[in-house]
Amino acid sequence: MKRLMVTLNSLLLILTMSLTLHAAERRGLEVVIGDKTGQQVGMYENSYALVIGVSEYKTLPNLPGVKKDIAAVKKALEEHGFHVTLVENPTDRSELDQVFINFINTHGQKQDDRLLFYFAGHGHTLRTTYGGEMGYIVPADAPNPNQDEDGFRATALDMQMIEVYAKRIQSKHALFVFDSCFSGSIFALSRAIPEHISDKTGRHVRQFITSGSADEQVPDDGLFRQQFVEALEGAADWDSDGYVTGLELGEFLQRQIVNYSSGAQHPQYGKIRDPLLDKGDFVFQLPVATVTIESYPPGVAIYIDDGQLKDRKTPAMLKLPIGEHTLKLGELPMYRRSDPQIIQLRPGVNPVVIVPLEPKMGTLDITSTPDRATIRIDGELEAQTTPATLTKPPGKYTITIERNDSDPYTIQVTLTDRQILEVKVSLPEQTQLHVTSNPPGGMVNLGKLGVHHTPVVLRAVKPGDYEARATMRGYKTTVQQFTVSPYTLNRLEIRLFPVSKLQMAWRSLLIPGWGQHYGGHYSSSTTFLLAGLGAVTGATAGYLLYDRSVDDYSKSVVRYDNAFTSQEVELASEAMIDAHETADNRFVLRQAMFITAGVVWGINMAHVFISGPADGAGPLQEQVELPRWRIAPRVLPHFVGVTLARRF
Repeated sequence: MKRLMVTLNSLLLILTMSLTLHAAERRGLEVVIGDKTGQQVGMYENSYALVIGVSEYKTLPNLPGVKKDIAAVKKALEEHGFHVTLVENPTDRSELDQVFINFINTHGQKQDDRLLFYFAGHGHTLRTTYGGEMGYIVPADAPNPNQDEDGFRATALDMQMIEVYAKRIQSKHALFVFDSCFSGSIFALSRAIPEHISDKTGRHVRQFITSGSADEQVPDDGLFRQQFVEALEGAADWDSDGYVTGLELGEFLQRQIVNYSSGAQHPQYGKIRDPLLDKGDFVFQLPVATVTIESYPPGVAIYIDDGQLKDRKTPAMLKLPIGEHTLKLGELPMYRRSDPQIIQLRPGVNPVVIVPLEPKMGTLDITSTPDRATIRIDGELEAQTTPATLTKPPGKYTITIERNDSDPYTIQVTLTDRQILEVKVSLPEQTQLHVTSNPPGGMVNLGKLGVHHTPVVLRAVKPGDYEARATMRGYKTTVQQFTVSPYTLNRLEIRLFPVSKLQMAWRSLLIPGWGQHYGGHYSSSTTFLLAGLGAVTGATAGYLLYDRSVDDYSKSVVRYDNAFTSQEVELASEAMIDAHETADNRFVLRQAMFITAGVVWGINMAHVFISGPADGAGPLQEQVELPRWRIAPRVLPHFVGVTLARRF
């Protein structure tokens, strides 16, 4: 149950309506309705409002806020040209009925007049015996329906009577606003988006708005009244055409009240369920001024009071309510969004607002060492040389800086709006490098400068620190650090040292062929490596075979010792003899393999001392194979040593 109201006597009501009628005769105001093209689609000759407020109840809770509500509503409606009849605290159904009938008979008979009914007070919903629901507006003397339901039905005014009143009205447009909560089916809830004013707007309509639904408690805090008044001041004008329609009003109140009440209160709005009375739309004309909004460049979206105007871009002529408005323009590519502007609209003044849009720009601060270098941006030559300060739109740029005495330097940058981007470049200085080796003919790896045979002269070398790695057959690899200085002929001489026989010998002692490889004899190193691996493999295999035959012989001896029968002794004896012969044969094989391995090692060592290091430079790619063999001396000698130690 919602809001309660107290009573005025009938004589005061009739007197008030009479005075209002005379005031209306003195304050007539025509309202012309035009569509967005300016064409007239309707007109109100007179505007009348019946505002009923019940704040003092006999049995129900009082609603002290109603007095303030109806006073504010009356003032807002009068500012829109309505002749307002104010009724406070009607006592019962008959008094309410008389108020509605007298008002309609007096003001609702002319087609081009508009009528507005505003009720503030308690509302209630009762279930009928046939399973439906009936909503009521509650006068001051109505009993509590929870205690006296029959008395309540007899005293309160049901919504079916409101439908009767609505159909008695001869005026085209009538709007019923109830700051109350109840259920009823006289109007269909609206789901439509408010439309622009058109020729349909002027057709007959009966519209209804309630501040909540049947099962909700609406507080006596003036929230609905506040939003209603704000809507009539222009807040509900979603398309900024200078008019607030009934649908705009209902949609605005529903959205705002649900928001401000945190979902506790859900206003309902819609049109009567009658195909002859649901086509038009009630209209409030806002006091407006015409403002022209232009921008350079044009084509920018327009935002008024934080809301974007649908399909409206600069330049545009807008009709806006009198008062203060906040103008914002959207953003164009490559232009900055303008700052919000406050527009103060006054009656009779139609201002022109021109907003120049500032292009987005960033700054490139380009310096080089040495300076006076030419600048190309995305391939286009700039007029300035370094150092230079260039203003450019935001985006990605490819900057090339070059001098005649240096290689070009290219960099890609991303420039944003208002950014000062520093580009500092040290241009590479060209010079020459003369590389020699002693003896000549060596292979020198200069890293980024490539691989070359000495002697070699390199041009257009960038100054800086480098490393040279020189190799030659029969010589040690030499690594040398050097620095290239700008604007001069740099000389690099690399001294190569021959490999000694002793260094070759201890390597070949560990792994056959390793010393030959170290000394530059690549073919013989491969031969001795394979021979050594074969000899070690054969010696290992011979040792393992002999070891197994000895184990077999030991087992046959044990078998012979354990034999009891003559047959077992004979068989064990034969097996022991066979095992002994096999062990003798494998012993001979093992010794031969060991001798072979020794011979291979001996020939390998003799070759090292006889051949010595190779003479002359060989291909660099042969030298690169060396790291593959470095793991060998850590594996094979250890393996052979461990194996031999097991028996010897």
